[in-house]
Amino acid sequence: INAEYGTLRCMSNYVYALGAGFMAAFAGVCGKLAADDAQLAAVTDDERLRAALRLVAFASVFASNAAMWHLFVRSLHASNSVTAATINSCLNLIFTALFGRFAFGEPLAPRWWAGAACIGAGLALILHGSTTIVDAATKNVDVDNKKDN
Repeated sequence: INAEYGTLRCMSNYVYALGAGFMAAFAGVCGKLAADDAQLAAVTDDERLRAALRLVAFASVFASNAAMWHLFVRSLHASNSVTAATINSCLNLIFTALFGRFAFGEPLAPRWWAGAACIGAGLALILHGSTTIVDAATKNVDVDNKKDN
């Protein structure tokens, strides 16, 4: 049963980090809607409705950030800080790109994809390095000499 708990705890880390990354990207969408009148003008010509939508979007920035921090802290409790921050950052990048592309029609040039791939690779290296050190620490292994103490 202990192995099951460890697996569930690991999965909850990913779910919380995924939610945190999504909410961070969604906060950016809400911020863009709150600040960019051209986005709201495409929705409606009614000035009062645009003002109400801007207010809702502005409030949603704070609500989304609060939800993101809640999920991120839960992710931190479910794993180590490097894992939580790495997964959150990578998913935030992906969700931001998807929101930009599909909600606002922003192009994603090959240079953007190359940059995102470099960032993702760097985050993967950070994550792999941190898990090696954590595994070594839990097994009391000298990472430099690769032998048990």
